[in-house]
Amino acid sequence: MTAEGLPYSSMIFNLAYNMLGSYAQAEDILQDMQLKFLEKQFPSEAPKSYYARATINHCLNILKKAERTSYPGPWLPEPFIAPPDGVEIKDLLHYELASLMEDLSPQERAVFVLREAMDLSHKEIAEALEISADNARQLFSRSKKKINPSAHTRTHSTVALEKAQQLLDLITKGDPEALISLFSEDMRLIADGGGKVTTARKPVIGDAKVAKFLVNIARFAPDDLEIRSMEILSQTAIGFFQDGQCLTIWIISLDDESKRIRRIFVVGNPDKLTRIG
Repeated sequence: MTAEGLPYSSMIFNLAYNMLGSYAQAEDILQDMQLKFLEKQFPSEAPKSYYARATINHCLNILKKAERTSYPGPWLPEPFIAPPDGVEIKDLLHYELASLMEDLSPQERAVFVLREAMDLSHKEIAEALEISADNARQLFSRSKKKINPSAHTRTHSTVALEKAQQLLDLITKGDPEALISLFSEDMRLIADGGGKVTTARKPVIGDAKVAKFLVNIARFAPDDLEIRSMEILSQTAIGFFQDGQCLTIWIISLDDESKRIRRIFVVGNPDKLTRIG
């Protein structure tokens, strides 16, 4: 099913993905609202805030049922390249910022996404969430303090691609000391294997530790590994493939000032790689 004819379909999918970090769940919400629209369950000429509120309520219900506390290791958003038919993805948070949604409460997450990604006014957010405009401002201020969005910017660029290639070259050479020169002092590697593949169960913190970790895992890479550069949610990424199947994705973030690599997000959970090809 496509989103054809559904008002604000792009907003619905983008809002749901930003809230949940799951393509599959965002697509399910989009299809559910498309069905209700076709069955005329929505008021005619319903405003944008109505569709935003319906989407948020879907997401909040899912988040209440989520059991990520029992998830084996760090949880990262599901990477994808192409959105559903009829959807534009101009309002998606970039990958690193999307990963930080886990640090917010469901209501903080909703306010932050509506303001930061969708650029809704505090009045529109208040209408969508059925809260006061003052409460919306307070929730947005609280969420910004928790995740500091100005420190996490989009990094898909020529420089980022060059750093990614240097990263691969130095890992292949098995040179951890040279790797350290690519990393910022607050370097972290965060891996999501979902308990289905072997990877770091806790964030690897520190330039030297990340360098050693990457050199060690490179020793077990298969000889027929295919490596592709790509863009995932406005950030440079490296995809590792075998026989046409994606084995893992590395999403890279750079420090704005030094242009050194400051984060590597490793998604190896096969359930989250079905839309990478």
